[in-house]
Amino acid sequence: MPEQMFVPNPLTQVTRGDEAVYHYFPKQIRAVGVGGAGCNIINYLYSLGAFGAHMIAVDTDDKHLSVIRADERFLIGRSVAKESGTHGDVAMGRLAAEKSGWKLDEAFRGTKLMFIAGGMGGGTATGGLPVIARQARDAGALVVAIVTLPFADEAEARQKAIAGVGRLLDAANTTVVIDFEQLRDYDRGEPRAEALGAMDELIARTLKTTIEAMTQRPLVHVNILDIDRIFRDGGLGTVLIGRDRSDDNLLNVLDNTLKYPLLGLDYHGAQAAFIHVASGRDMSIEGVKMIVEHLYSRISSSINVLYGARLEHTGDCRVRITVILTGLKKEAFNEAFS
Repeated sequence: MPEQMFVPNPLTQVTRGDEAVYHYFPKQIRAVGVGGAGCNIINYLYSLGAFGAHMIAVDTDDKHLSVIRADERFLIGRSVAKESGTHGDVAMGRLAAEKSGWKLDEAFRGTKLMFIAGGMGGGTATGGLPVIARQARDAGALVVAIVTLPFADEAEARQKAIAGVGRLLDAANTTVVIDFEQLRDYDRGEPRAEALGAMDELIARTLKTTIEAMTQRPLVHVNILDIDRIFRDGGLGTVLIGRDRSDDNLLNVLDNTLKYPLLGLDYHGAQAAFIHVASGRDMSIEGVKMIVEHLYSRISSSINVLYGARLEHTGDCRVRITVILTGLKKEAFNEAFS
């Protein structure tokens, strides 16, 4: 991908007749991966392609960073991590991000919306991601973090991750949390190594879906102002994913979407939701509205909903539904994971 990508700026969209006319500005939307897992997510996103996002990989491990595909790669904390990672040291990860803040300032300049991803429980992301999120937010970006919690049997890493999420909730506008334990239900029987790869794909596709709802010409368009409304004060969030099999009908897809939240909390108290429907089938706006209304009625009658939809002419006839819920109760998270 080119070093400088020019993307549609939905903030300055004007309509002339039936045509949408955009002004173009570089690098307004950035997708940033921090640490080993975060960089793997960016690597996967880069392979998928996400039109309109400038992709950045940030790590303390030079060897791992060197194999990651991204628009830009930044090695941080050279003086403290010696280019070989933090080895799970959260304090070192935090210090690495603080010492390299000047390097990232330039990279983040002009950002309107930043998605920042990482796997909590190690050192670089757990320590550094809250620092980087706060830095971007202080510079004026809307910051949406999407992070994972390790499996329950990784007790030490899981406790570090939970503490890291607490710090991230104070740093980012919205922190979307996905628990590997919930992936056991979503992809039953998946071996652990494959589950890690499946999580990279799931998060990368969630990012691609959200970004391209703004930057591509979809069936139902959203813009940065819409996204701001859902994520500006989003606090704690999570993801629900629904996908049909070849013999599924649409109601089964909707039920499966609601059945497997990727964080083990009651989501019915969510304050807002971004719902996206992607389909390889012919689908009308009325069909999309039916899906959204069904989900709306099942989640909460008072929830603030934003929805988008896109037809994918790939020969794949499956329907995929992505729901990002925000405004979950932090107290419930603290109680469930303390």
